[in-house]
Order: sequence, then C-alpha cells, then structure tokens
Amino acid sequence: MAKLVMKFIHWNETDGIWYDYDLEKKLHSNTYYISNALPLYAKCYDDEDETIPHRTYEYLKREGVLNFTKGLPTSLAMKSEQQWDKDNAWPPMVHMVIEGFRTTGDPKLMKAAEAMATQWLSVTYKSFIRTHSMFEKYNVSAFSEECSAGSGGEYEVQKGFGWTNGVILDLLDKYGQTMTSAAAIRIHWVFFIILFCIMLVFLTN
Repeated sequence: MAKLVMKFIHWNETDGIWYDYDLEKKLHSNTYYISNALPLYAKCYDDEDETIPHRTYEYLKREGVLNFTKGLPTSLAMKSEQQWDKDNAWPPMVHMVIEGFRTTGDPKLMKAAEAMATQWLSVTYKSFIRTHSMFEKYNVSAFSEECSAGSGGEYEVQKGFGWTNGVILDLLDKYGQTMTSAAAIRIHWVFFIILFCIMLVFLTN
C-alpha cells in the first residue's frame, strides 16, 4: 500500500523524484528538499524498476546539491533562518540518502554513496579538530572553507550528539576499510577513539 501511495500521489514522472503534495492546490510542490530522496531509503518504490534509483540520483545532480562540498543541504532556501532550511545538513538525512543509494546494489550508485560518506566523515572530522565538539547539524555554505556547526531555528546548536555519533560509527563500519589515503585513515582512527571514549563515559555514569 505504501508503495502505491508514493507512486500515485508523490512520484513526479516528469522530474523523476518524489515531491510533497499540496492538498489545497492539488499539485506537487516541485521544490527541492532532501526528503524528496528518502523514499529510496525506505524502499517505497517498485524495486523491479531499476531506473528509479538512477533518476533519483540524476535529480539531486540536476538540483546542484551534489556540488556542495560539505554535505547535502536540507533545502535550497538559503535565506531562511529556519534550521530545517538555510545552509544546514542534518546527519540522519544525509545518512538515509547514502544508505538509499548503497542498498540498491548498483555499482555506480554504490560508488556515489561511498563518495558522500567519505565527504561527510571528512566534514565532521575537520569540524571536530577545530572545535573539539560534535554537532547536531552542520553548515554546508560554500562561503567559508571552514567545516562548522549549523545554525538557525529557535535554539542554539546542540553539541554531543547522539545521531551524529551514530551516523559516524555506521559510516566507519561500512566504509572505514575502503579509506586509503593517510588523511582518511587518520579520520578513521581518531573518530573511533573519540566515540569509544564517549561510550565509556555513558557506561560508567
């Protein structure tokens, strides 16, 4: 049933992606949000149609979000001050996109997933080295070379951070062995040590 709903209500055949549906206007929103690609992660599509994952990738490419060097933006509403817009990337959303492509089993899309994962590991690592913190969200703005925390919304950016650490652990588990550069190997071990220490703190309290 979920697959049928996603196909007949949310799937846009022209753009090759799922959109939010505006009940008042009775049409698709036709606006980029990272959530447009998440049905791929949830497998809410006909898996016999091998074109859908590729069309999803081409949509992200066409929207320009794969050109961001510090993660996948949640939306392209860069002038918004809302944390689910602006120039923020959220670890769970990035992770779901990566997993969506990885689990297709398609070599091209799996390679794209690995590139996204490596990019995200690098961003969070560079931010940690500079700030000594892990954050709930990160800034993907191209206006600064620094990898830093995200912003916007009704509260200060949170440090910690459970879902960020969880995403890092999963990406290291899946891609850590394929990292070959000296910098990538350093990221691998530094993150494992950091997260191991965090777990020890929680377990001993």
